[in-house]
Amino acid sequence: MATDQALMAAVRAELTKLGPLVEKPMSGGLQFVWKGRMLCGVMGDDLMLRIDKKNYDAWIVEDGAHPMVMAGQSSKGWILVPKVAVAKKPALRKWLDRAIAFVEKLPEK
Repeated sequence: MATDQALMAAVRAELTKLGPLVEKPMSGGLQFVWKGRMLCGVMGDDLMLRIDKKNYDAWIVEDGAHPMVMAGQSSKGWILVPKVAVAKKPALRKWLDRAIAFVEKLPEK
């Protein structure tokens, strides 16, 4: 599946406000690394976000979000949000802010 270029550009535009970012290719998409930690990414047509596990159950039911599954395993520390749910800037910002708030608390690598 091809990575959605428009979603990737929208995420990149929002994240430039954070300062230095590293973009790394990953299987099925692109990840954005901030402060040495993976923050989010784009996988196919989905926005992939790193979140605090304690918020997983509440957020997985919002905006068509669904678990991220890699090699048959899912983790409550990652969530996928479909492109249609983050097509408007306020919705994209809401989800990115959640990932940023979590990663901001982690020690810098």
